[in-house]
Amino acid sequence: VSAHYNLGEVVHSEFLRRTFNQVYRLDFESGRRAVARLCADRPRGQPNLRFEAQALDHLAGQGCTVSRCVPAANGEPFIWAPLPEGERALMMFEFLDGEFTGEADEDIHAFGLGLAGLHAAGESYRGVASAYTLDLDYLLLKPLEGFLRAPTMTAALRLQFEALGQRLYERIRALGELSRVLCHGDAHGQNNFVVQGETGGRQAVFFDFDEAGPGYLAYELAVYPWSMYPRSPEGKPSEQVLQRWGHFISAYREVRPVPEADLRAIALFMAVR
Repeated sequence: VSAHYNLGEVVHSEFLRRTFNQVYRLDFESGRRAVARLCADRPRGQPNLRFEAQALDHLAGQGCTVSRCVPAANGEPFIWAPLPEGERALMMFEFLDGEFTGEADEDIHAFGLGLAGLHAAGESYRGVASAYTLDLDYLLLKPLEGFLRAPTMTAALRLQFEALGQRLYERIRALGELSRVLCHGDAHGQNNFVVQGETGGRQAVFFDFDEAGPGYLAYELAVYPWSMYPRSPEGKPSEQVLQRWGHFISAYREVRPVPEADLRAIALFMAVR
């Protein structure tokens, strides 16, 4: 980072998160902070870096508060970092501070409004094309193919999961043409902060657009209830979860309409997820 970015000397770093990628907070001698992400290839392929950087610039230009890419000294949105496992792309982002979306009504309301604002702003994006489209092939069929090849998959389970995947596919297709948006891709309430806005109300600010791409609105809206849903066969959402979902979708619809077909598709996309 010191060699390839015009940010000065790094005086402290903290390892924030290890998932597919590795994410670090960097503190510079100037007092500035930034976030560095070592990007990993996925089963889908290489990271979608140029699209991500341009989409973030567009959203910010439309008035959305997002963690934009910090370009390297040569103007590129990433550099190649030589590591023992081989070269990996390293991408730098603006540092955002705040609190994750909690259970307070006003925070959930801010989250719903903010996500709708992202989608409204994304309608005018005309930058570099995304390498991935969040369609049924990407979200359901290709992951299912990989799942069925798992060494622990039995013949009996394979038949059950093939039938489940086919049933989901047919039920979603039967709903007709569904709305498309520029998706964040992973908007479960922990990839954004809720902060005090300049006008005094609560405001959502967004980061981690690693899964972003054009795709189904219903899938995007399904991620938040999916994150709250009980992970057991007989599990039913609590009254509190249903209330949180109600606050979220009502706030979203204050900014953008959600057609009836998309609403019906949300539960199906929770299963896809």
